[in-house]
Amino acid sequence: MHPRPRISLAAVLTGAALMSAAPARAQATFSIDATRATVHYDGYLRSPVWLLSPVVRVERSLLTLVGRGRFALFESGNQSTDVVLAGSMFLPSASSWRAEISGTGGLARYLATNTGYGSLGVRAHRMARSAGIWAGASTTAVTGSIDVIGGARGEVGGWSRRGPLTMSIVSSLNAVAEIRYFDTGVQARYTHGWLELAGGAGTRGGDETLGLRSWGDLTATIWLTRRFALVAGHGSYPSDPSQLAPGGQYTALSMRVATRPPALREALTRTMGYPTPSIVRPVVAGFDVQRRRDGRTRIRIRAADARTVELSGTFTDWEPLALERGRGDHWEIVLPLERGTHQFNVRVDGGSWGVPPGIGTAPDDFGGVVGLLVIA
Repeated sequence: MHPRPRISLAAVLTGAALMSAAPARAQATFSIDATRATVHYDGYLRSPVWLLSPVVRVERSLLTLVGRGRFALFESGNQSTDVVLAGSMFLPSASSWRAEISGTGGLARYLATNTGYGSLGVRAHRMARSAGIWAGASTTAVTGSIDVIGGARGEVGGWSRRGPLTMSIVSSLNAVAEIRYFDTGVQARYTHGWLELAGGAGTRGGDETLGLRSWGDLTATIWLTRRFALVAGHGSYPSDPSQLAPGGQYTALSMRVATRPPALREALTRTMGYPTPSIVRPVVAGFDVQRRRDGRTRIRIRAADARTVELSGTFTDWEPLALERGRGDHWEIVLPLERGTHQFNVRVDGGSWGVPPGIGTAPDDFGGVVGLLVIA
């Protein structure tokens, strides 16, 4: 829990890792957290606080937009409001290098003080299926009164994904007005069915007036139903001169309501005793796969009278992807699939997950069945 709503590094890296498998049509998700927390900002006394934090995320192909808000009521009766909009766009590329343009703009209000901040940056990513590296630079601006304070940031980092575990490391050199400092941090995210764990640690060198020199945090998310979760977190975070935001420590417990269930193909529905979402009988009328000359794979599904057709599998981290309507009753999607055997399922109109006709099947880790997609 930060004093400013931000786009987390883990989210950015996960998006970069999966962007080649992003849905072809726009998808929007919404969540809201109601939080009871105790916050100890640098130089201030510890304070209990209630927070309400809505998040809207829109994804389309290579573009991601995220809007976040945070409305806080402190035990003293003071209030604060923070809103931020962030966007990230990858430029098309046929090679393993991808260019990304990103921007962030936000406004924070505490008592009678308004703070505006923003950034604009570029990154170059080199990505494989389960690992990658990147380098980038950005400019920042913040105003707490009349004057605008400019800054700059350069960074290098890398990420790796092994099954349900994603890890990243990033080092950055930052300059804001006369302040110079160097940050290095690591983050990890683990997802298994109804449980999500995320944590990180970092250290800072440079200007000694910035307070906290090392920090760490851990957050656990437990999905109690397909749309409702409990989130518990504890940790510390550094000050951010580019947003005039102090560092601090926190302990928080949240209730989360979301429009989209957790990843891993809604595994929670099995563990909670709901009807099994993965069924053996074919859920679509036809299925075919074509390997294209550019190395990508086109998947076509025939589903008459369908309003939506979705696919999820090991190559999407079990996140649903929406297929585009083609001619007649056909739906299709083109993905950069590696050669080998992939597990996947499909569904129509948000119904039960199942297997297409004419392919092999195998049991999964949750008592259901998955289809086997072989790319030669």
